[in-house]
Amino acid sequence: MSDLTIALGVVPGKLRSSIATSTVVHGPRPVLVVRLSVGGEFGVGECPALPGAVPSIADLDVTRTVLEGPGARRLADAVAARGGALPPWGTVGALFGGDLVARAVASTFEMAVLDLELRERGGTLASLLGVARREVPVGALVPSDDGEDPTAVAERALALAAAGCTRLRFKIWPGHDVEVARAIRDACPTVALSADANGVYQLGGGGLDDARGLVALDDLRLSSLEQPLGATNLVDHARLRELLATPIVLDESVGGVAQLTSIIRYGAADGVIIKPGRLGGVAATRQALAMAGAAGLVAGIGGTFETGYARRVLACLAGDPAATLVSDLSAPSSYSDLPDLGYPVVHQGYLTLHEEVGIAGEWGAQLWSMARDVQVVVGDHGRPR
Repeated sequence: MSDLTIALGVVPGKLRSSIATSTVVHGPRPVLVVRLSVGGEFGVGECPALPGAVPSIADLDVTRTVLEGPGARRLADAVAARGGALPPWGTVGALFGGDLVARAVASTFEMAVLDLELRERGGTLASLLGVARREVPVGALVPSDDGEDPTAVAERALALAAAGCTRLRFKIWPGHDVEVARAIRDACPTVALSADANGVYQLGGGGLDDARGLVALDDLRLSSLEQPLGATNLVDHARLRELLATPIVLDESVGGVAQLTSIIRYGAADGVIIKPGRLGGVAATRQALAMAGAAGLVAGIGGTFETGYARRVLACLAGDPAATLVSDLSAPSSYSDLPDLGYPVVHQGYLTLHEEVGIAGEWGAQLWSMARDVQVVVGDHGRPR
C-alpha cells in the first residue's frame, strides 16, 4: 500500500489595492495550497485559481472541489499503479483533462511533485530546468482602478520604475486607453511599456471599443499591446497587426499548445504571454516556450498574483532562453499582503534566481504553515477520504 498523503488548505490574502481590468476588479486573493507526502518526503504546490468568474483563469471554488475530489483520486490511483511511487513530475499534467480547471489542478499537483522530487535529489529548480543565467530582468503590473485619473496611475508607474522595474504593464479599456498610456509614457520616458486590454476591443464598429482607434498608441513607443481582441479572434488579430506599428502580444489566447499553434499559423501576434497555471504547469510551459522561440515570437511568463513561493517558479521559467520578453516578477508584497517567503529583492532591474533545494528551500513548509481550513483528502495508506 502507498503511504501517500494529500492535504489542502487556504492561505488568506488580498491585493493592497483593487486592480481593475476591462472585465473584472481584483481584490481578494486567497491562495489554495496543496501538501503531499510519500516515502518520508513532502512537496508543496500552489494553485493559480482566482476567486470569481475571471476570463481564462480557473475559478478558485470550482478548482478546490476538483483538487480535493477527482483530482486527488486520480493522483492516488497513479501512485497505486506505480507501486506506491509518485509519477515523474513532467508526466503529472497528462493525468488530468484539458479544460481550464483541469489544467489548474495539473499545475498545482505538478508543482508539489516537482518540489518533492527536488528535495529527494537535493537539487534546485534552476538546475533541473537547465537555466544558465543567474539573474532575470523584472517587470511589474501598474495598479489602476475604474474611473481613476491617469495622473494617479502614472505616479504608481513612476514609483515602480524607480524601484528598478524595466517593463511596466498597465490596463486599458474603452475610454481609458490612449490618455492613460500617454500619462505613463510622459512619466516614464525610457521604460518599456505594455498596454493590456484583456480582449475588450473589437475590430470595427466605430465606437470607443473599436481597436482601430488604438493606432494612436503608435506614437507612444509602447513595447506591446496585449490581447486587444477576444481570445479566439485570431483572424482579426492578424488584421490588426497590419494596421498598427505597436507589436501585438497575446495572453488569454494562449490556452495551450493547440491554441499557440493556431496563433502561429494565423500570424496573429508578435509575441505571447505564457501562464503556467493556464497551460497546466512547468512542463507545458517549457513546451510552449520552445514553440514560440522556434516561430520567432517574443515570449514572457505570466501569473495570477502568487505568493513568493510560486513566483520563484515563474522567475526560473523567465530564465529560459526563449523567454525574451521581460516578465512581471515583482515581489508579492508590492501588490498584496501575500507572503514574499524569501523572494529576492530587485537590484538594478534584476533579481537573482535562488539556489535552495526544492522549489524554495524551507519556504514551502513556511507557506504550508500559514494555511487555514486544512483538509486531508488522501491518507490512511493512500486511500481517498
